[in-house]
Amino acid sequence: MSNGNPTQANNEPWYNNTWLGAILCFFFFPVGLYAIWKNKPMDPFLRSILTVATISFWGWAILSNHSDTPAATEQTSHTEATAPVQTQAAAATDSASANKTDTATGNTQLAAESQTPVASTKSAETPDPDAAAKRAKLEEKLIAKYKRHYPNDASMQEILVKANLEAYDYMLTVPDKALKARVQADNPMEFTSQMTQYNAEIDRREAAEIGQ
Repeated sequence: MSNGNPTQANNEPWYNNTWLGAILCFFFFPVGLYAIWKNKPMDPFLRSILTVATISFWGWAILSNHSDTPAATEQTSHTEATAPVQTQAAAATDSASANKTDTATGNTQLAAESQTPVASTKSAETPDPDAAAKRAKLEEKLIAKYKRHYPNDASMQEILVKANLEAYDYMLTVPDKALKARVQADNPMEFTSQMTQYNAEIDRREAAEIGQ
């Protein structure tokens, strides 16, 4: 019957609330990560997505916060150091302006001539029609898959389809083809898991190279 037990619903652990865990990942990530990994009913693909996104977001936030202050100090020091040089250079600028005008004219002509082959090269880089067709077919399969998994949650379907397509595009660009083939064999049609496993293996190799 559809009548549930209110007492049983209220006793549901807080960490089994998927949306609460996702929000906590971006506002208080230690509790958020604990919640999504403690949440047993959560889809493992979604858990991997949230973990990677949380680590990336907080890593970027911490690194950018640490780099702002040294950059501002360095810029101030550089400005103070170059001010006398700029004052001396300003006196010589007027005497060299005529020569710079001729040079600029020649450079403009050379730039105009050099742009033609570059433009033609860029125009030749057109998307592969077969690749686009394969991606469209894959998208249809992913939509059908997550409709089966989450028939009553359209937003979850959209999140998982989008994440898997982005991971699919990423896996097309990875350089280690042998590792790519291995993670694809381990995780067929699970592109977020492929991406996570691939990057974890690359991180492990790099750590081993530097002796960590």
